[in-house]
Amino acid sequence: MPFEVYTGARPGRPLLTLVVCAALLAGTLALAWWQVQAASALGPLQQVGDLPLRVQPPKGWIADPRDPAAFVLPVRDEGWRSVALPFERRIRFEFEKLPRFLTVDELLRHSQLTDPHAQQMARPASIGPYPGFETRRLEPFRIGRSNLFRETIIRMACLPRGYLITVVYDPLIDLRPADIQILDDVCKTLVIDDRSLADDPENYLAEAGFEFPLEDNWTIVWSDFAEVPGIYVGGTVDGWPAWSIGLFRTWCANDRTPEDLLVDFAAEFWLIDDALDQIARSSGRAGATVYAMSHPSGQDADTAYVLAYVIQQASPPATAILVGCADPDTIDAVSSVAARIATNLRLTPTALLPPLEIAEQSGRTLVAELATRGATPRWGSSRVNLTFRGRTSRGAVTYRSSREPRGRNASRGYEGVEILESTRQRERAEWSLGPRAQSYEHTEDFFVGSERVRIVERRAGPQTDIVRMVAIEDRGEHRVTFKPSPLFVAPPVEFVVEGWVAAGEPRYAIVEYSTRFGPATNSVLLRTLPPIDRHPRVLIQQDFWPLGVIQTFERSTGELLEVVGPAHHISRPPR
Repeated sequence: MPFEVYTGARPGRPLLTLVVCAALLAGTLALAWWQVQAASALGPLQQVGDLPLRVQPPKGWIADPRDPAAFVLPVRDEGWRSVALPFERRIRFEFEKLPRFLTVDELLRHSQLTDPHAQQMARPASIGPYPGFETRRLEPFRIGRSNLFRETIIRMACLPRGYLITVVYDPLIDLRPADIQILDDVCKTLVIDDRSLADDPENYLAEAGFEFPLEDNWTIVWSDFAEVPGIYVGGTVDGWPAWSIGLFRTWCANDRTPEDLLVDFAAEFWLIDDALDQIARSSGRAGATVYAMSHPSGQDADTAYVLAYVIQQASPPATAILVGCADPDTIDAVSSVAARIATNLRLTPTALLPPLEIAEQSGRTLVAELATRGATPRWGSSRVNLTFRGRTSRGAVTYRSSREPRGRNASRGYEGVEILESTRQRERAEWSLGPRAQSYEHTEDFFVGSERVRIVERRAGPQTDIVRMVAIEDRGEHRVTFKPSPLFVAPPVEFVVEGWVAAGEPRYAIVEYSTRFGPATNSVLLRTLPPIDRHPRVLIQQDFWPLGVIQTFERSTGELLEVVGPAHHISRPPR
């Protein structure tokens, strides 16, 4: 027969069950989120080794005792990891000066990240406020008898001036989603302790004497040397760092014209000796005249410098030169930006340029003294052999220079040999100089890229023309003949007038040097800089691309001690 059982239980409440499950799920997710945030929480701002960088590493991470430019998460003292692994996670920073701004494709080749996996994984990413890109690299390693692979994240940002910041995140074993967040959080905190790279762009423009509208997403840094009035502007295309523009104050002295500057630039960097017909002229802001030139090969140009402008302003009188750097895919972008800057640019007074009329007169005085006394008062009658070592865009180099009086008699002039050796190339120059530093012969054998170049230049006397022969491998040779101006300094004795200005005799001067590939000479501004360890220094700038080079002379002997440029640094080893 049927019967009933009474359990005392009440009917189910589905809504309450759903609420309880949702609360438990939310609590679990909140706990997981808190654990991830706690694991990736950042500590205080710390210096990165001896680099001019500061970052906030995650809490619990320490400076790597084997590498001061890295921070590591130590391995827990338990299990096999504590025996087999040196650390759980590592983040490493690099900061190097490149010869110029490199595009993404160039950076991938520079860092040997050209495998298809790295290129396929590349994406736009930032380091601090600087746009860059991120990619990944598979690296083999061993634990015991096991061959394993780990995936390393590499993030790079190349500043418009050529400084490269690299961040390498090494998980050692497995790459987790939390690692990507940690890397991103740390990169956002990066600070560069260098005023020339991290100041307000408006301060840069005011100091250099530039006025033009700034656009969003531009990166602006100062020139390579504090004393050189100029800036670099960098920008992106679709989020990728794509181009760089150098904008510098320059001058037109001794009847030099803006066209002369562009012709010399095309000859030096493009090896083009007939660029005059390719220069276009237009109007700029406040009555300025804009002279523009693009590489004639366009997107097929085998050079990073794809365009150049000279802006000459009548009131107040001033001149600036602008050069654009890009790859073939971003020429249109950099051309558009360069045209806007050149058209809207207004030049204002800057304290970083000396009075040009006085500098030109000082140059005439120096050249006249050189023609009267020759190089003997500075060089004497002894044989000199100097050796320099350092780095250039070609890597490690050794530079040797020897000089001696002709026939052991300084009254007859001097002769010398200069040799520059790198890993793959050897360049040589020979010269002879007459007694009054007016007659000379100068022969150079060097490389432009992989092309061998030979230049022979000679002058028979003070009133004669200069004859120059330029032979470029696979391009034939050409000759030019020209009469130099009263500011001309012969190729072997530039160091003499530079040494005088370094010593403050005078403090600044404008002279003229031979232009290697150009039709004649270019204007050079020399300025005294404060000494270092009592050794005199001089800043040397060419008018057609005035980035600047700083030379230091030995105080006791007056001989060259060190040469520092945007892409090179050589010096004499300590005795």
